[in-house]
Amino acid sequence: MSVFSESMIVLGLASLGFCASAAADLQVLELRTEYRINPEGIEERQPRFNWQLQSEERNCLQHAYQILVADSPENLANDRGTLWDSGKVDSGESTFIVYAGEPLQSRMRCFWKVRVWDNQNRMSAWSDTASFSLGLLCERDWHARWIGFNAIGAEDLDAAAVARIESARWIGTAPSEDENAESAKTIYFRKQFQLPEDAVIVNASLWVTAEASCQGWVNGYQLNQGRPQMKDWHEVYPHLVAALLQPGENVLAFSVTAGKAQSGLIAALKITLRDGNVIDITTDSSWLCKTEEPADSWTTGASDTEGWQPVTDIAGYNEAPWEGTAPDLTQFRPVAQLRKDFSTRAGIKEATLYATALGLYEFRINGEKAGNCFFTPGWTDYKKRLYYQRFDVTGLIRPDGENVLGALLANGWYAGHIGLKGSAAYGTKPALYAQLEIDYEDGNRQIVVTDDSWRAAFGEIRGSDLLQGEVRDFRKALSGWDMPGYDAGAWAAVSMDAPEVVPEKLQAYPGAPVKAFECLKAQSCNEPRPGVFVYDLGQNMVGWPRIELEGRSGQLIRVRHAEMLQENGTLYTDALRKAEATDFYYLSGQGREILKPSFTFHGFRYVEIRGIEQALPLEAVTGQVVNADVDIVADFRSSNPLLNQLAHNIVWGLKGNYLEAPTDCPQRDERLGWTGDAQFFMPTALYTADIGAFFTKWLVDLIQDSQQADGSFAHVAPDVIHEGGAVAWGDAALICPWLMYQFYGDVRVIEKHYDQMVLGMAFLEKTSKDFIREKLGFGDWVNLGGGAKAEVICTAYYAYLADIMSQMAALIGKEDDAAAYAELHKNIKEAFIRNFVGDDGSILESSQTGYALAFAFDLIPEKLKEAAARHYVEEIARFDWHLATGFIGTPRLLPSLTRAGRDDVAYQLLMNTTYPSWLYQVTLGATTMWERWNGWTPEKGFETPGMNSFNHYAFGAVGEWLYSRVAGIRPESPGFARMRIAPLPGGGLTEARLDYRSIRGLIHAGWEVKDGILSLDVTVPANAEALVCIPTSDPESVKEGGSTLEAAGIPVAESAADRVTCAVGSGTYHFSATVR
Repeated sequence: MSVFSESMIVLGLASLGFCASAAADLQVLELRTEYRINPEGIEERQPRFNWQLQSEERNCLQHAYQILVADSPENLANDRGTLWDSGKVDSGESTFIVYAGEPLQSRMRCFWKVRVWDNQNRMSAWSDTASFSLGLLCERDWHARWIGFNAIGAEDLDAAAVARIESARWIGTAPSEDENAESAKTIYFRKQFQLPEDAVIVNASLWVTAEASCQGWVNGYQLNQGRPQMKDWHEVYPHLVAALLQPGENVLAFSVTAGKAQSGLIAALKITLRDGNVIDITTDSSWLCKTEEPADSWTTGASDTEGWQPVTDIAGYNEAPWEGTAPDLTQFRPVAQLRKDFSTRAGIKEATLYATALGLYEFRINGEKAGNCFFTPGWTDYKKRLYYQRFDVTGLIRPDGENVLGALLANGWYAGHIGLKGSAAYGTKPALYAQLEIDYEDGNRQIVVTDDSWRAAFGEIRGSDLLQGEVRDFRKALSGWDMPGYDAGAWAAVSMDAPEVVPEKLQAYPGAPVKAFECLKAQSCNEPRPGVFVYDLGQNMVGWPRIELEGRSGQLIRVRHAEMLQENGTLYTDALRKAEATDFYYLSGQGREILKPSFTFHGFRYVEIRGIEQALPLEAVTGQVVNADVDIVADFRSSNPLLNQLAHNIVWGLKGNYLEAPTDCPQRDERLGWTGDAQFFMPTALYTADIGAFFTKWLVDLIQDSQQADGSFAHVAPDVIHEGGAVAWGDAALICPWLMYQFYGDVRVIEKHYDQMVLGMAFLEKTSKDFIREKLGFGDWVNLGGGAKAEVICTAYYAYLADIMSQMAALIGKEDDAAAYAELHKNIKEAFIRNFVGDDGSILESSQTGYALAFAFDLIPEKLKEAAARHYVEEIARFDWHLATGFIGTPRLLPSLTRAGRDDVAYQLLMNTTYPSWLYQVTLGATTMWERWNGWTPEKGFETPGMNSFNHYAFGAVGEWLYSRVAGIRPESPGFARMRIAPLPGGGLTEARLDYRSIRGLIHAGWEVKDGILSLDVTVPANAEALVCIPTSDPESVKEGGSTLEAAGIPVAESAADRVTCAVGSGTYHFSATVR
């Protein structure tokens, strides 16, 4: 029996009573079904219930519970569990209690409550009522048909102010008369042009392509930084270049490298000025070219024209020999508006909308939005799985009258641009599928479905794309389109074409939907160039700006977004790569207008507004924050403001990247659910936010829908790359369910995915030799020289996975598997030690990351740990006492130093403020976590734009050490039924505290050192127990509430020279101790 168990028995016996009276202060709160509060439309036929207990008394434990589930609030209020009455169940469990009542059917709305008995046999009052509803669980429940409105061919290029490359000409040099002449390698093209001296540029769109490899410059600034090279004439490459142009003289310059003596270039530039004038520059006979390398200044206006010759006009756009050039017009396709009139009669009891789309949808009923979510139905591998939402729309339906069901249908992830894949990764034509059911008091049901009776039109949203942005022309708004009485006579019939993709499964959405949260006010405004207004929101965020203004009809307002500014105060956008992240608005001129998009989001701190005559007041520009509906449940504070800002940055990194998938970054042309990043950060995420529902959904994306044919798991989920198996990335499929179990006690997540995890382990075994793995993949991404030998990283992870698979197998009763994986783990560990651990405790060809993994995964023999720790610290000293790890090593760095007995070194790394360190970014003004340790430095400026996100949570994995060591809260058993509170003063801190709202309730640990006395405040939630480790230099000095531990009735579990460990039940405690 453990020390913990013995001590808690003493506490339990001390608190037992014999009366069955009601406990006035014992409350049951925070009722949840499948991690969610009152979820609408769940798929589970045996949902699980969670609740929390609250009591002012110490040592409160639940000894029994009773759950009632009813089919109506009235029955539940009368204590009639018409669907399930559990009776009094002798159990202390308050998490994941499985429904065991009448079979649940489609459409059902269920109401439930719970009461408990504590360890003094006192009964609580019934909890407040909670509810959940079922979705449409059978295919026969659906009567809808797929509808759409084809926007291909309806692209509105004028609204997006884009260049018209079809009016340009292919240009080149004159062909050589000598057929045997060597082919020219590079041809240089140049065009000088003038803009009015008083020009104020709102937008400048440049489209270009060339015969072969092409580089471009605008006024000496090289295009395409951070992007793939322009090299395929079949593709047209767009650029937004307004920031590069200037009043007066300008120069466009290109070099084209090809294997032909005659090579072609075609380009078009459209410049929109604030006064409404438009200037078009296209490749034509007025351009100049040269076949010899020009002087360095040739890309700017400083170059002379000596040696430059007129170009040869070769062909028109899409003429031979360059037939088939095709720009990607996806982002310019207008968003369809679809509507259906219907009538109702009196006596409506309930109205429910079930809706989904291949694409994104927003439903509206009689002028009001259905629900409060964005980007529905979410992102999945649409070929395998599509989710739908259920909405209670009873309050939106007009009884006994005319009604309108309307919907907006956009490209979204389905047809729009997706990171690393371009557009149309799944399909090209969004489609809508929905069913409105109106139940009447008399028992009849009216069903309104998507079918050929719907009508459609295009309105004000002239284009929309998640990566590129949105175009809205308020002059084309269809006012009242979603209201009864609107004349839709001119609207067209909807398309009834079969969908391009037929998902294998249509299921109720199980995750955390995207919702709008706080609005950030602009902190300042600057005008770095005439007519360019840059607003600083003070926080790197994800969402969109909300701008209020008045203007003239047809006035173009361009809004662009960035995380950082350049030295001249303009936006730094190179790191966005191919993502334009720009919204265009044409004002209606009808008074005050609100500018905001509907089907795109941006990652930004700075908002650039062009097209306005003067700066808007700060209150007119706000940032609407959107993210997955995950409550932030951690609040960390310390005596060090920089450390507090780091904790803040970790929170905002999570908020910005938890949007349908745990993405790598929210701003550039990527935004993918990178699996490695997700598992590196997950321990911190589990402390930081309530992510149970979010990961329930995403683990299906990863494990069920992204497993490769060889058993490995994808590098991103949803999987658009179709590659897998990289160490620490694909391994997320095994690690993340294990971590969910540790923090929440969720066994079903392991049961659900176990078979796929077994296949994943089989892949690892097949790709190992003598228990050693060496196929690394991405490695210790962006490490600074402190990585490790590939085989060390691969084999360390292999050992860890075998270990947790053994534990997970045992947990769900797979005893043979558990034994086999335990034996595998033993063999891998022995192979690791034999091949990589020297007799002196060194690890072969490894720096910080190698030692971090070896200590974290317990791969060092006990007799060599002290020596290995010395080598580990030497590797840190070698880098001048700074970290040098990347994505794999950093999450394990500080925890492994703790395991090595070197908390002092861990603190030194944490508290460093010079490069490279966590706090270095903070000193530079970071408000989120950066992708690179040196994303920007005062000495070198910005790192390579090819990969330089300023909102990238991976290095925020340090939060786990802040929460579990500095504050000292960590689980001792799954789901925090038992916890350890062991704070670690150090690092020059005089105080630290953490409030963590765990699955069992609020856990608090707060310590302060003053005048040689440590004060430690602890709160343990009801129905939980804790071991509290109190650091001290004098064990006899430890007190609680001013009394000795014995007088306070607190048993001591363990006493050592530097700490006293005591066992406590629930309640709030105030410990003190002498420290030197």
